[in-house]
Amino acid sequence: MHKKIINYIKNEAILQGSITLIIYTMILYICSYLYQSYTGRVLGAENYRIIAVVFSLLAIVLVSSTTIQMSITKFVSEFKAKKEYGKIKYLLLRSYKKLVLISIFIFIFFILISPIITKFFKIGFLPIIFLALMTIVYLALSISRGVLQGLQNFKSFGFNLSIEGLGKIIFAVLLVSLGFGVNGALFALVLAVIVAFIFILFKLKEIFKCESEKFDTKHIYNYSWPVLFTFLFLTLSLYLDLWLVNYFFPGVEAGFYGALSTIGKIVFFASNPVAQAMFPIASEEKVLTNNKKSLSNILYKAFGITFLIGFGITAVYFLFSKLIVAILFGNTYLTITPLLWLYGLVMTIYSFNYLLAFYNLSLHKTNITPLIMFFLFNLFEIIFIWKYHNTFIQIIYSLIILNSILFIYLLIYTKYSK
Repeated sequence: MHKKIINYIKNEAILQGSITLIIYTMILYICSYLYQSYTGRVLGAENYRIIAVVFSLLAIVLVSSTTIQMSITKFVSEFKAKKEYGKIKYLLLRSYKKLVLISIFIFIFFILISPIITKFFKIGFLPIIFLALMTIVYLALSISRGVLQGLQNFKSFGFNLSIEGLGKIIFAVLLVSLGFGVNGALFALVLAVIVAFIFILFKLKEIFKCESEKFDTKHIYNYSWPVLFTFLFLTLSLYLDLWLVNYFFPGVEAGFYGALSTIGKIVFFASNPVAQAMFPIASEEKVLTNNKKSLSNILYKAFGITFLIGFGITAVYFLFSKLIVAILFGNTYLTITPLLWLYGLVMTIYSFNYLLAFYNLSLHKTNITPLIMFFLFNLFEIIFIWKYHNTFIQIIYSLIILNSILFIYLLIYTKYSK
């Protein structure tokens, strides 16, 4: 029986890739949540609010790195299918060269907008500098990870994620213990990403050995724009509630919601590797066969795994909410326990939406209609929360309703669009 299960996993690329990435991603997120838990306990709710805000801002600015990673993954998977490894090297080196100039503009941009960010979010100047540094290094890291993901080298890709996670908690404990406080905790993130980037270069040595083959990259840029806006709108919807709560509620209450959001997002972060594994597999399958049935099977398997992860974790939240909150953030945060399973439900539906968006992009479906829907989703999220924010439960119900509507639309679009 066990041998049959093992053989089945080996023969199922989407399942094998998902399990590999889930394991390594869990190491990353366990370390990330240890980081969050440690800083939340040691620094207190008011200071943790600053870390939660920086994480949410980082997620938005890293839409660009996600776009780069997914675009590179898409075309590397196609080059892999055609065994055009010289083009992969050319794409990798060309991306690195462009990043040097872009990094200068990024740093200047963050300095210019820092007064606005510091005033609105009530944080200091140094966190903005750390945010700029993280953005630059993450862009370089996303180029490299995109190549590994496109090659379906999920073990090396996942191992690099775990290196980043371990770096976060190790550097955070060290710097906070030395008395650097919030700034030390944030600088730990910068150091962790730098270490991960250094490690990943060794995993790309076989690509560096290939002879570079030049090609026209214009179609990659054309593909990148709809990817950029898709992930921009999806990522905004993931953090808009946190920003608005930070704006409408006092610092300590906003810190409680930040903890709720952090734990609730475990659902999404646990299921996200399934979409990450599905993307290059579906993209390569489209190039090799373009068979509608086989492509649908890839989606069904990915959706099934996401379903089990999402509702499984939500059920755990429902049964053991007090224990989970106490372990991760301490007894001070126990007021959020009745809301935890509901936020888990929000993240489960959001994970379905994210998976469907990934699937459509892997098939090069880049119509403007979904982008309009994603934009409207963000707009109505702001409107709903702006109007109904007397309690956290009102905000969560708004998120459930809006995510459910978007899910129904994406199901219809996935089935009937060409």
